[in-house]
Amino acid sequence: MNETTRIEPAMRNKKPAEVPPNVLDLESEIGQVLQRQTPVPVVMPATSNVGELGRMSAEAVLTQYEAAARSVEEMGQDVKVRIQKLEAALTECHKDMQIITECAQMIRDKGKLVQAQIEEASAVSADIRSACVEFKRKVGA
Repeated sequence: MNETTRIEPAMRNKKPAEVPPNVLDLESEIGQVLQRQTPVPVVMPATSNVGELGRMSAEAVLTQYEAAARSVEEMGQDVKVRIQKLEAALTECHKDMQIITECAQMIRDKGKLVQAQIEEASAVSADIRSACVEFKRKVGA
């Protein structure tokens, strides 16, 4: 059984909700992993107890591993670009939320102004009504 066959069942059983990715820390984690790893030389040093066929096979395997490592690093760059896009979108969302908050406050302020105008008009109307009643009483008396 090769290594891929052993890994695939474990990956199939994982649910995405079990390990939520933290997008903000992902870039720094990738950087830390890449700093810890030392580059693998593509050419193996010659050893006296390995035959030519063994050395060539080992170099071929090592070349494949190096290619896989570079592919993973490229994926890391793709993730980095996506993180930058997410950060830009998050910044835009914060700006939008600020506009929404300001708009809601303007609506509240306008509502208070309209309420005050209605109360003032109602008070003026009540004053006019009482003045009319008083005037009728004086004229009709």
